[in-house]
Amino acid sequence: MADEFPTEFDVIVIGTGLSESILAAAFSRIGQKVLHIDRNGYYSGRWCSFNLQAVDSWINQTKGEDALKATDADTIKNLISDEESTIELELIDKSYSHTNVTFNIGDDKTDVESDLKEKASSEADIIESNEVKNNDSVAANNSSVASEQSKNDTKDTSQKVNTDIKDNVTADVKDCTIDVKDSSTTGVKDSGLNSSDSKTIGEKKELPESVVDNDIKKKEEIWTKSRLLKEWRKFNLDLTPKLLYCGGSMVQLLITSDIAKYCEFKTVTRMLTLLDGKLEKVPCSRADVFNSKDVSMLEKRMLMKFLTSCAEYDKKPTEYEAFTDRPFTDYLESKKLTKNIKHFVQHSIAMATGETLTPEGLAKTKKFLHSLGRYGNTAFLWPLYGCGELPQGFCRMCAVFGGVYCLKMSASHLVVDKDNKCTGVISTDGKKLTAKYVIIEESSVPFPLFNASNKRYISRAVLVTDKSIVHDGSQQLSLLQIPKSDGRYLTTVIELPPSSMSSPSPLNVVHITMETENEDTTPELDLQDIVNTLFQTEPSQDDGKPVIMWSMFFKREFYCDVSVDRTVVPENVIVIPGPGPQLDLDIVVDQSRAIFEKLMPGEDFLPRPPNPEDIIYIDDAEKAVKDESNKSDFTESDQSESTNKPNDQSESDNSNFTESIDKPKDQSQSNNSDTTEFKSDQSETIDKQNDQSQSDNSNSKESKSDQSESINKPNDQLQSDNSSHTGSPDQTGSTDKKEPKTE
Repeated sequence: MADEFPTEFDVIVIGTGLSESILAAAFSRIGQKVLHIDRNGYYSGRWCSFNLQAVDSWINQTKGEDALKATDADTIKNLISDEESTIELELIDKSYSHTNVTFNIGDDKTDVESDLKEKASSEADIIESNEVKNNDSVAANNSSVASEQSKNDTKDTSQKVNTDIKDNVTADVKDCTIDVKDSSTTGVKDSGLNSSDSKTIGEKKELPESVVDNDIKKKEEIWTKSRLLKEWRKFNLDLTPKLLYCGGSMVQLLITSDIAKYCEFKTVTRMLTLLDGKLEKVPCSRADVFNSKDVSMLEKRMLMKFLTSCAEYDKKPTEYEAFTDRPFTDYLESKKLTKNIKHFVQHSIAMATGETLTPEGLAKTKKFLHSLGRYGNTAFLWPLYGCGELPQGFCRMCAVFGGVYCLKMSASHLVVDKDNKCTGVISTDGKKLTAKYVIIEESSVPFPLFNASNKRYISRAVLVTDKSIVHDGSQQLSLLQIPKSDGRYLTTVIELPPSSMSSPSPLNVVHITMETENEDTTPELDLQDIVNTLFQTEPSQDDGKPVIMWSMFFKREFYCDVSVDRTVVPENVIVIPGPGPQLDLDIVVDQSRAIFEKLMPGEDFLPRPPNPEDIIYIDDAEKAVKDESNKSDFTESDQSESTNKPNDQSESDNSNFTESIDKPKDQSQSNNSDTTEFKSDQSETIDKQNDQSQSDNSNSKESKSDQSESINKPNDQLQSDNSSHTGSPDQTGSTDKKEPKTE
């Protein structure tokens, strides 16, 4: 860092994850001096979205390569006082394990060419076998008949050769044609056929244009490892894929804080479920229910009646109070729902497990229903380019209001005084930075300071496939929830089409997330059943399922709730929990809001910033006039003078005031130059009034006349004054809200 880098802050935020970025923006928005640092060379931390090349760098980083170095002990000793101590922090995120990346497709010059040659070789064997049969036929007949028969056999062989070629067209037409031609020529020589017959067979290598066009098209559709790597920039692969409820806390915060302008979203267009081993579309809205062909008319009425009651369940608590302490599945059983309807509601709408209690299940169902129809016929939004865009939007807001950002820099130690209060941090470049509060992500806190009983794991798979799991020719963003056999957890499957900006066309990206308590098992083993059910795992098989071209598996630990040892960690050090297995982001907003209100009571949480077009800048001269007069043309001083005026002057004053207020908004506004000109005129008027008040009584009548002229100014000046007074509320109280951009 440069020598002039500031060392005193109100809040130091370590990590640029979503929660940390929300808090940094909230603190900066109310005027706090914020330093936001990250040990990585990129924003978003565990919420980041990577391209293919960045994935390799991230894997190396999780293994400790290119990690920052902690400040040495001698430097720390010189930076702190005798009454201060330090707590060492983690500089490597050790929460990831079992990371594995695999290419399931061959390269251009190896596997693909070998497959083509094998197919061409088999075609040549067929041709040679047919020619041997023709030779036996020629030897059995006399020379004249043999000559005629040879021509016919040659013609038949030629036709069969071309039929075989057409039936076994491969991606590389050129290689196949050359191999077949050589085999045909050899067979002709052995059978004693003349050169003209050989030429006839050779000419058949020219395939129809339609066949050649199909070959070229197939060749273009073949994806290889090298081709995939050439498209590395077009991939955005999320470490933590999450969806946004259209009516949830995150969408509301994006709107009220005006951060929605930094992001774009795509709607989840298809809800799927795995019912009896078959993928089916879940009807969610009223239109979906009555248009569904998989639900009977009786089930449609049953489903709509139940969803209507769930949307207003809190108004009729007597209907479910007997199930308050019972699972949501028991409540569904009491409603006499069919097997299909119960499955749709529990796993796709409420997204409840077997352990979910009835009040929670009803609340989730209501939340889903209230999110439908806000941005199309869906309840969820997906951020274009991945969830890593959301933390960056909040970081932008923090920077706009003065936040300081430094990547590839972190805190190696916390500085604690004798009262167990954190006074600051020691940065990795050997600086002591002071702050009132330190916000830190959980992966930077040493493990011994946590309550180990809260530790869980998430098994993740990121797959690149050649087509959708339900391929219908359209680009559908799909959500699928699959319950585990024990019913304790749900496995979330999110399929992203190319239109989500996650992959090049026509490839799809599939995210699979499963919560588990087992640390030792690999994510491949945890997710094996789901992968085998939805995808084609063997290259040789062709069962119509999507082919996995590239895959990444990893496991990450997380804490159900962050519980640290407060005898060691000071109270003014706030530890932020990492992303959990939840599908949506509302819990992140709720946690961030609670932390902010605890540290900054009475302050607004991320209020909407003023529109730059509404801000009115006042120069020093205007400010001096305002401070001196502390009034406008219609302050109490002027009104008290107007009471002593003749009635005709008072009526004139009131009529002008009423005229200014009643004018339309577009007429009452004026630009800054008009405001400045009016302020100058007002200053001259005040000076005149001061001079006149010092004159004798003989000039009193003249003074009142001048004041009357000042009040009865032309209407354009009154409009200018009215504009200068109404501009300030618009500046801070604008209620215009920009909705998130959706596709």
